[in-house]
Amino acid sequence: MARIKRRHRKAISRGKRFLILCEGQTERLYFKSFHDKGVSVEPRDPNGDRRQLVKDAINSDDGSYDQIWVVFDLDYLPAKGKGQLAEFDATILKAQEAGIRVAYSVDAFELWFCLHYTYVNTRQERTYYYEQLSKRWSVNYEREGKKARFCLGIRELLEKDEAASEEEAIKRAKRLLQNHDGMPPHSQNPVTTVFELVEELLKARK
Repeated sequence: MARIKRRHRKAISRGKRFLILCEGQTERLYFKSFHDKGVSVEPRDPNGDRRQLVKDAINSDDGSYDQIWVVFDLDYLPAKGKGQLAEFDATILKAQEAGIRVAYSVDAFELWFCLHYTYVNTRQERTYYYEQLSKRWSVNYEREGKKARFCLGIRELLEKDEAASEEEAIKRAKRLLQNHDGMPPHSQNPVTTVFELVEELLKARK
């Protein structure tokens, strides 16, 4: 098994700097909400697939960032065949070997939002999460919830919703990951390691 490199970046006096390369707009605008005086977040969603995302992250590692992350999900499409599964796992490993942190979700990033409300521990397709969020937020999530203005306000929406809890979402996501211990990433459905990035961002803001 390839050895995973671990890099130690020097802290910057003006606050921790995070480069977060995201596969989509929802993720990019969600993480943009973490930017403040305590932490500098530079979220991007470059064109290309997750393999290109990792290449861009590696090429951007110029030593000026405290942490570099890539954010993507499996988004399995049966028509494309099972080769997607091996490619998903290989992409995660390539990033880790290069010292890039990975916040991956199986099957959809929206699992992270749903975990703010309840523990989801059965295999689901992304349409399930869209339906749950549509009910919670009284909006057609697939049509309206992915627009830029709405995405920018998702974290604030979750913070103000008494039924939602970021702290509980982290606990639930950790529990899911523990339940899939030893399994290849593509088999960990449902799972999201977005909580690891959120924890690092919250820590950096203190």
